[in-house]
Amino acid sequence: TVIFWVLLILPGLAFAAALYQRSIQTRLSTDSLFARSRRAGDNARQQIDQATANLDDPKTVYNYLHKAITGSVSDKLGLPEAGFSDQELIDKLKQKNAAEDIIKKTNNLLVKCATISYAPAGGREDIQADISKTKQLISELNRLL
Repeated sequence: TVIFWVLLILPGLAFAAALYQRSIQTRLSTDSLFARSRRAGDNARQQIDQATANLDDPKTVYNYLHKAITGSVSDKLGLPEAGFSDQELIDKLKQKNAAEDIIKKTNNLLVKCATISYAPAGGREDIQADISKTKQLISELNRLL
C-alpha cells in the first residue's frame, strides 16, 4: 500500500516542481533585477577565481576582490554596476539593515582593496587571507540580501 501512495503522489509533486522551475525561468528571462540577483554569487566567484589566478600581482588581486564585493552588493540590491562609491554602497547596506559586523567587514575590505593601489601589498599569505575573507563576506552578503 505504501508503493501505491508513493506512485499516486509522485506525479503531482513532479508536476508542481516543473511549474515552479518554469516560473523561475520565466522570471529570469523577463526580470533583469531578479536575474542579476540570482547570478550575483556566481559573478563574485568568477572575480575571486580571477584574483586567485593572479596571486603574483597583488594590485590585480585586490582589483578583482574589489569588483567581487561591489558587484555582489550592486547585483543583490539592484543598483547600477558602476557609479557608486564605496561609501555609498556601505550606506545602502545600512539602509537594508545589515548587521554591523558585516558592514564593518565590507568597509574594511573595500578600504584595503582601494589602498593597495597606493601602498605596498603584504605577502602571499596576507593576500590569500584576504581572498578567504572576501569569500566569506560574499557568502554572508548573499544570505543577507
